[in-house]
Amino acid sequence: MSDPTASPEILARIRSIPQLAHFPELDQFIENYPVGMNDFVAMSYRMLVAEDQREDISALEAAVYAATLGSFLIDDVMDCDTTKPDFGMDVGRRVNLGCTLLVAGSLMIAQSGYPAGILTQLQEEYAQWLLHAAVGQEIEARSAAHGEATADLEARYWEAVGAKSSQQVGCMLRFGAVMAGRPDQAEGLFRIGRILGEMAQILDDIGDGVGPQRSPDWESPGKNLLMVFCHHPSNPQREEFVELFPKTVSDAAAHRRCREIMISSGAVGYAIYQYFDRYRQARALAEAIEGYDRRPLKELVSQQIKKIAKILHRMGIRLPEDIAREAGL
Repeated sequence: MSDPTASPEILARIRSIPQLAHFPELDQFIENYPVGMNDFVAMSYRMLVAEDQREDISALEAAVYAATLGSFLIDDVMDCDTTKPDFGMDVGRRVNLGCTLLVAGSLMIAQSGYPAGILTQLQEEYAQWLLHAAVGQEIEARSAAHGEATADLEARYWEAVGAKSSQQVGCMLRFGAVMAGRPDQAEGLFRIGRILGEMAQILDDIGDGVGPQRSPDWESPGKNLLMVFCHHPSNPQREEFVELFPKTVSDAAAHRRCREIMISSGAVGYAIYQYFDRYRQARALAEAIEGYDRRPLKELVSQQIKKIAKILHRMGIRLPEDIAREAGL
């Protein structure tokens, strides 16, 4: 959702943790994994604090960057994602590096020198973020069996998204409000961030679902909104999709047919509807909140439409005129 490039200051703080020197592959992961969550923290903080009053928040940004990278490494292992580079590290070492990065993030916050009141809030926010992420992983893991096609699959999907993607982006925007000493804005920004996190997940699901490559989402129907839709008992093409789904592991024709069903059954349309509905919610919230320069936040919301527009263009689908106009497209 944002530029994955970390500043030299952020990377220097991460590399200053002595224990991370035991992982020589770390630099390769930093160079090849898109992270970018620290950008949301910086944007939120800068919206709320005048330029001549801003403090150095690179310790918090570095902590967020390290923890996000660590979470991604663990997530990829749990998803059995073989599309990501491992740089010669086996599963155990990658998980160990991921856990080390999570703890390193906590240490960077603790050693930041921020005022005691702010430091306590940041530490609690950091812990809540990662605890929710762990719960989201557990929900996904419990729903990972092939062929699970119950009516409550979508409820568990949204529960996992709420604990992972949604909670993560919400926490990033709330981090900025905490650093700015603006508790009056924290919950409003958190709500917008949660919606943006859901939008990011839906966008990933559309790309992973109808894209030509078989992504890790195809390992379990509960991890992708389009697949959840196709497994729902109300879907008239459900029987064919459920029969073909396990075959997509090795059968390109089955994979291609399942992707066709995603379009013909309305799964893609359903995901697009959910995306636009959240866009309207986020835009309304951004317009309603007062007390800061809303332009960066409104631009961030509009950027999400530009991202889905590219995917829809490749599929021959046009944006609704009102949304295209609001996003300046």
